[in-house]
Amino acid sequence: DEILSAKDPLLRAAAIDAVGGYATPESRAVLEGALVDASPDVRIAAVRALTEHPDRKASLNAILEYISRERWRAGLEPALIFLANLEDDEVLERITRLIGDRERRERAYLVARALERARVGVSASLARPLLFDQLTPLKMRRQLIELLGYTKDPEAAGLLIELVRDRALDPFEERRRADDLHREAMMALGRHETAPGKSILLRIARDDARGVQTRRAALRALSFYEDDSLRGELEEWALDASPEIKEWVVEAQTSIQRRIDLSRTAEDLRDEDPLGDLID
Repeated sequence: DEILSAKDPLLRAAAIDAVGGYATPESRAVLEGALVDASPDVRIAAVRALTEHPDRKASLNAILEYISRERWRAGLEPALIFLANLEDDEVLERITRLIGDRERRERAYLVARALERARVGVSASLARPLLFDQLTPLKMRRQLIELLGYTKDPEAAGLLIELVRDRALDPFEERRRADDLHREAMMALGRHETAPGKSILLRIARDDARGVQTRRAALRALSFYEDDSLRGELEEWALDASPEIKEWVVEAQTSIQRRIDLSRTAEDLRDEDPLGDLID
């Protein structure tokens, strides 16, 4: 107790590190209390220890309050990663809303990064106004595009098609950066495995007038499909594809075949063990 109330914040932070080693309700309570310490070093030590505590889920409200006021990245990052990985719909909804906070753009970016690490997507309605906001930085646009690739929102594929087909972000970034975002959007679109997306990606991949990097990105995006007809089309194309693109056509075809084979193997295993779906 004496060290926890010491004037030197480094001593208090060291004490928090020590307290974090105890898996007790009392230690968790001490860590929660330290989330409002005047020193960022103490708060950072506390939130890192708390997100690793065995009873950390009991501190959910304290951590949510903490991210609402914290300004230091070193503390926000572990807290947001913890929250994004909880698989709690209510918590995810709360932190996802922070992406739209234009007053605290750095925190919004850290939320987007945490969601991307957890493979949690965002809706098209949330992403669209931010993508087309002149003040949104490149790194945030990139994260939003990534998140659109993971969402189950049916409108996300339509937004990604807009970004890929129309290069809708070109007015907001200089050419090289716009090219990077275009390729990111193709990859995200491929994750949705839609028929319109496949058509657009194939058209880009086959377009000799486009740059090699763009065509390769389209082929990488097509690799997400589990589609035997697409595999066959790529196999036929590989026979007379130009040298600069042939390797990538074959790689995409191979990736699709691998996905098909894995799916068939999983289906065969389920057929052999009809109770397999009931056993964890």
